[in-house]
Amino acid sequence: MTTFGEILAILNQEQVVLRIEDEHTTQTGRGTILTVFAKAADPALSQLGIDALYSPKGEIRIVMQQTPNLFLAERYKEGGRVERRPISSLESIFMHEVRVGGQWSADIKEEDSLKIVFDRELKTGDLVGRV
Repeated sequence: MTTFGEILAILNQEQVVLRIEDEHTTQTGRGTILTVFAKAADPALSQLGIDALYSPKGEIRIVMQQTPNLFLAERYKEGGRVERRPISSLESIFMHEVRVGGQWSADIKEEDSLKIVFDRELKTGDLVGRV
């Protein structure tokens, strides 16, 4: 995992502003996919000698460079399937399409879980980089 920037602001439901460190701006052009990381620190981890763990929480795509270190980025959807769902009780008139995800890639044994949750919401101050 390499981090080289952070989310400075959430503009709306789709767009964020990033600050990228100088040495990485030349590798961060339009369409570049970056990973946003969640940090988990918990007493259960400390007992294992681990200060914190990082996990990918999602991906964002660079839309446009604003200044030498500031970038506009967006979240996006890929994969899954599209379902038609009603918007109101007038199902035959008002329908919209919703993308629905697929199956988990693996199952987790619940009894072995430390129940540490990584937040999936993008927030100001989240680290960005590449896995």
